[in-house]
Amino acid sequence: MVFNKIVFDVTTLELEKLQQTIKSTLKTLEQSKHLNLDCNLKDIYVLFKSEKQISFNFQELKAFKNLIDGTVFNLNTVIYSLTSA
Repeated sequence: MVFNKIVFDVTTLELEKLQQTIKSTLKTLEQSKHLNLDCNLKDIYVLFKSEKQISFNFQELKAFKNLIDGTVFNLNTVIYSLTSA
């Protein structure tokens, strides 16, 4: 998977874990009443794999979440079609 010229070599399990991490991070940010999300937050760090961190701004993180959601959906569709055939 490629996002902002960064290649993410992940397994399906790692991708699903990353999806949950990003979902949780976005939920926390959106619930923080003292944050102005329109100010284009910078340096939101997301733990990736064991010790790697990736830095995003708020809009990038939302776009990355959309990419991951679509990828997981497509993988699940392919897996379902292979197992139900």
